[in-house]
Amino acid sequence: VQEIMAVALDSGGGVSAPVMISNSTIGSRWPAIAWSPSGFGIVWDGIDPYISVFDPISNTATRPLPVSLDADLQTWPTIASDGYYFAVAYDDSLDRSVNVAAVDLSGSTVIVTTEVSTSGSRPPARPSIAWANGEYGVVWGDYFSSSSYISTALFHASVGGCP
Repeated sequence: VQEIMAVALDSGGGVSAPVMISNSTIGSRWPAIAWSPSGFGIVWDGIDPYISVFDPISNTATRPLPVSLDADLQTWPTIASDGYYFAVAYDDSLDRSVNVAAVDLSGSTVIVTTEVSTSGSRPPARPSIAWANGEYGVVWGDYFSSSSYISTALFHASVGGCP
């Protein structure tokens, strides 16, 4: 079973004791991390996307929160923060879409989820999200018949960073 672990690094190069972020019997994979004023948001795939907030000062983490409650298979979560919310992008393999969920900085509440794009003949692949100058950018791989494309979406941050 794979688990997600976190450590804090100090300015002198010291490393804290590892903290287990995920505790899953089915395994956890593909972690991603983003900084916010409240700590580091960490997302991973545990069949569906999860988020936890790691506080490097106290070396603790919040209880994992499912980012999506859909029964579909959501994978490849990625994360960014505008300092007010975490934005978690992930692909929904069965619905063939890319979604972005806004999560409060405490990592305890999913505020809103927005479908950013529907894909082609196969599910989208491995989205990535970034925030800069009041906008989120999301990119992902799309598949249409026998051709592959890189698609993008750019939107202004509003409630939860979703359009």
